[in-house]
Amino acid sequence: MSRAAATASSSSSTFINVLPQDDLLKLGATLSNSSGLQVCRDALQLAFTKSINGDTYSSTTDSSNNNAVISFFIRILRKLVLSAIGDDSDKMSSLIALGLDTAIVTDVMNVIKKGRSELIEAYSTHNPSCAQYITNMRWRIDVTISSSTLNRVMRPSILLELTLNDGSVELFDVPLEEFHKLRYSCAKALSAMGAIESHPVLKIQ
Repeated sequence: MSRAAATASSSSSTFINVLPQDDLLKLGATLSNSSGLQVCRDALQLAFTKSINGDTYSSTTDSSNNNAVISFFIRILRKLVLSAIGDDSDKMSSLIALGLDTAIVTDVMNVIKKGRSELIEAYSTHNPSCAQYITNMRWRIDVTISSSTLNRVMRPSILLELTLNDGSVELFDVPLEEFHKLRYSCAKALSAMGAIESHPVLKIQ
């Protein structure tokens, strides 16, 4: 296997699909592609404006009847900005996997890069309950027995399935060393919380 092929294989194995795989998002991506690049850019800018103004669920009066495209971008912006899973490359790959044209994907990522702070502030101000949180978690341990280069690997990893409050399901693989880091951080946070709760200032009757 060449170095380029190995790199491609490695990057594809670590790709995290940030967006839920549902038919509505795929339909919105198809509709956006068929509407044309300029229409999508106008719809994306309007979606950004409506999002920062807290008007994320009302219908638009756009004369070109692109309500569905605008609503699609409103939903995309919200999910990508509020998602704590995956980096920008994962989010871009998720948009491409959804079927969006690469030019539209670039525009979406540019809007998020430039207006992330405005969007986060708008989401927390206009609708505090919109922030995603975990409602259920399932997990299992997988063991990699072998790979294309080694006959015997025997490396354990943890597969996590998180169900969020908006109904979306996030599935990702956690290496054992990263899980230990998470476990240590949680234990450290709990210890700090215990120290704060035992502070005399908090024991005022």
